[in-house]
Amino acid sequence: MFTPHVTDDSRPPLRHLDRFTELWDPASYSGQAWIALSATQLEDDEARTAAQKRRILDGWIDLLSAGDAPITHLYLCSRVPQRLLDAVSGLPDLRYLAVKWGPYEDLVPLSDLHRIEALHLGGATRVTTLAPLRLLPDLVEVDLSNPFRLEDFSELGELTALRYLTLGTGIGTDRLLHIPDLEWVRSLSHLRWLYLPGATIDSSDLSPAADLPELEYFGAPLRSTWRSQVMALAESNPAFLDLAMQYRALEQE
Repeated sequence: MFTPHVTDDSRPPLRHLDRFTELWDPASYSGQAWIALSATQLEDDEARTAAQKRRILDGWIDLLSAGDAPITHLYLCSRVPQRLLDAVSGLPDLRYLAVKWGPYEDLVPLSDLHRIEALHLGGATRVTTLAPLRLLPDLVEVDLSNPFRLEDFSELGELTALRYLTLGTGIGTDRLLHIPDLEWVRSLSHLRWLYLPGATIDSSDLSPAADLPELEYFGAPLRSTWRSQVMALAESNPAFLDLAMQYRALEQE
């Protein structure tokens, strides 16, 4: 899968993993603002019994939900059950949240994160609605992976502050994400980055993306159904140049 090269340092910081403190034991938390948290899927040398593992998870839930942890950047880098995601609502200073994967489905707790700017939801296979995200006025980046049950993609069009949107599939699935059309992107007038890995657009019409006034990059799988559109758009729209170059490179192999 093609991964675009990112040079804008204002992008969210998963590419700055060295800034995160990796923790699994809530007792070891000492006020760090950037943490990569493994509250589940622990190794035996960390928690051997089911009771120990449950205490670890419960400890993190208590800490996060208390409302006084000065965490601004949080990476939940193991399986995330719903009650762990619920606890994140107790982090009023949170600006960045990444969820690796998990059986979570309710995003209502995230609506309390009024300062959040960037949200990565990996393995979002149970999520059916993004409506709670409407209450996040500073949200400028969303990365949504494997939302196969999402009922209405047009909800993304209500996040009008978005500058970066990644919507598609991630590692561990061969399924395609079917997006009916891109009409909903027309309201995202500030969007600079639109990346659709592992997705197919049922209407095959890319013009809504091409009409975005600030779009600098459009990325998607190499589908024959929209090759001619991409090549034509790339002649006048720099956002499509990278994708056009991939088509040309493929044809030369």
